[in-house]
Amino acid sequence: MRDEDIEAFLAIVETGTITEAAESLYTTQSSISKRISSLERQLGTTLVVRGKGLRSVELTGHGERFLGIARRHEALCKESESLHLSPNLEKLSACSIELVNSYVLSGFYRTFFDTHENVRLSIHTHHSSEVYNMVRAHVVDIGIAYAQMPSPDVAIAPLYREPMVLVTHPAAKLPDPVSPHDLDPSEEVYLRWSREYELWHDRLFPGAEYRMHAGNCRLISPFLTNPQRWAITPVSVATSLMHSGEAAVRLLGEAPSKRTCYLVESRTPRHANARAVSAFKDALRDFIRDDPDLEAARNVGTSRG
Repeated sequence: MRDEDIEAFLAIVETGTITEAAESLYTTQSSISKRISSLERQLGTTLVVRGKGLRSVELTGHGERFLGIARRHEALCKESESLHLSPNLEKLSACSIELVNSYVLSGFYRTFFDTHENVRLSIHTHHSSEVYNMVRAHVVDIGIAYAQMPSPDVAIAPLYREPMVLVTHPAAKLPDPVSPHDLDPSEEVYLRWSREYELWHDRLFPGAEYRMHAGNCRLISPFLTNPQRWAITPVSVATSLMHSGEAAVRLLGEAPSKRTCYLVESRTPRHANARAVSAFKDALRDFIRDDPDLEAARNVGTSRG
């Protein structure tokens, strides 16, 4: 289809008559008629009702359906013509679990977005297994996850570590640090952070029945309703709850192992946005080094499959 034929079709729809369409395009009525006939031949159907006594243009059923296509075609042509005038933005997408996106990196994303105007940033939130799947499929450029899921298709590097701490009702009267043996297991709001954490928990609280199993971090504070109630969380979550006045934070005398977060990348990355990815990783590592609650992994950048 020729652009001028579609232009003629849209002109007669917008003006209502072939005469006015010809005037709007600075051409003749016969030229408009020829363009419409040419378009109809290419499409193999009639678009415009022709007949004596018609004061304005009427479209056939196929003409009505083609109108939407013609308008989209016109919009694409205008967009293509103005392509050189638009900013040359590099697309960059990252994916992580809800805890990291909401409690650890929300401030980082905002700062990176504000300081890198040439990058169009897309942030996704999924479970760790889906983070790896999206990196493998090149749906995202960067993945951030707590779990290690080795694969020939991905490179995994430690990013940071953070301690696990105790969160309680703000009015709780407890020492700092707290021995886990002084906690009442029947008042626990429990989250299963990892298999390693679960082994630690079972060793410290063998056979204990927790008060509630919370499905995510946001369910902790609503259930810290009395000074006896408690939970164990990564320090990033605890700090957020403390700053909002929803909980008090204390160290554990016999704490579980620190949680390690990993940077996940494809071994065959896209080259079109390599500069944006590099800038993102550099800024991310600077952010982690400046966060007093996080311990930058010593071997950050040493990837393994």
